Amino acid sequence: MCLAVPGRVVSIDTGVDPLDRMGMVDFGGVTRRIALGLIEDAQPGDDVLVHAGMA
Repeated sequence: MCLAVPGRVVSIDTGVDPLDRMGMVDFGGVTRRIALGLIEDAQPGDDVLVHAGMA
């Protein structure tokens, strides 16, 4: 069974390749660095579902 956890994008680190985008995501007070390359239009403040370090 897979478990996705909801979080809110706090900031995005843009790289040369859009697929390498990483960002900080807040999970109710716990902030983690998450891969955002699969979500083209993610912006700070957006809610995302995260599984295995990828949104």
